[in-house]
Amino acid sequence: MPWEEEDYIPRTKSGKQKSPNMIRNQFQKYLDASSRTQTSILLEMHINNNSFRRFMNPKTYKNQWSATENGTYWAAAKFLDKEAHFDAQQTKENKINKKATTSNNIKKRKTDDGATCTSNGGTAPPAKKSQKTSKMEAEQFLYSIVAVEGAATVPVYDSCPEVVKKIKVLLQQDNDVTKASLCRVLGGINSNSLSQFLAGKKDTQSGNISYRAAYAFFEKKRLFDSDPKSKARLKNEMEQGPDGFSTTPFRGSYAKYYNAAF
Repeated sequence: MPWEEEDYIPRTKSGKQKSPNMIRNQFQKYLDASSRTQTSILLEMHINNNSFRRFMNPKTYKNQWSATENGTYWAAAKFLDKEAHFDAQQTKENKINKKATTSNNIKKRKTDDGATCTSNGGTAPPAKKSQKTSKMEAEQFLYSIVAVEGAATVPVYDSCPEVVKKIKVLLQQDNDVTKASLCRVLGGINSNSLSQFLAGKKDTQSGNISYRAAYAFFEKKRLFDSDPKSKARLKNEMEQGPDGFSTTPFRGSYAKYYNAAF
């Protein structure tokens, strides 16, 4: 990629080098619109706050081009180019996915929530289900995701916090999906292992059996839902390389390894 080359220079569409003022304005707009904290972004760029503050204050430099001597200029330019690249990739995948989904849509006699079509074109309300039946159907749905083939479950390209977030969203969105049912679907993992993984900080649970099992599940769910790779996922693939995130115990901590058929 251009930003990885030794002679990298940020350029406009016309081929001119982007000025420090241009990089400064673009980077400030990114910070204002981003849901991430400024601290986390600077850490990713390997830039300290003092350099950042000097660069972002245009009054620091009598000649704006003097700001190119500040590492923030080059780090911000590379960061913005990478983000633009990922945005373009995701937009392309979304278009491909939308086209495929549209072509595969089939009209159903029954609606997705179980209601049936009436003779006048309306829908009759679905029959009430017991709580037990709902939970059983939810678990069967999870198993249908596990059955998806063709998912690349190794290497792992989601960090521990990203997988934890996906698990919590799944549990919150569907009350019929319980931790117990999820443990069964993930290969019969121990509920204590799952709880420890969910409570872990950063990547301290990288060797936990739940990490790879849950990552594999959500990768299959992504294919099941015909969803494209997210911007964060594409970024992880590029930054982590062919090995992906580590799934070995963090700092020698004890953890079981996942060897089920995921």
